[in-house]
Amino acid sequence: MITNNNIQKALNILKYRDWTWEMAESNYMGRYNAAKSEMRAFVAAVNGIEDAEVREALRRFWTLRYNELHASYAGKEFNEQEELSTLENRFAYAA
Repeated sequence: MITNNNIQKALNILKYRDWTWEMAESNYMGRYNAAKSEMRAFVAAVNGIEDAEVREALRRFWTLRYNELHASYAGKEFNEQEELSTLENRFAYAA
């Protein structure tokens, strides 16, 4: 049961994370600290998952989401959409 709770926690962090914190014009340090806290909570949740494949998939999900949004900000093409969509579909039941 703890594993399912940890998966849910990790997915909620991914879903509600403020990915744009570094572009803040006000309260930068507050948003920076909140982002660090979210990242630590994500790591703790993922590390609490027994299944190594699920842990790696969630870590990859985080990386792909980050890469997608930063490519968008930079006006660059994101070439990993298919892999991201696969992970979104894989974890859709738990979100």
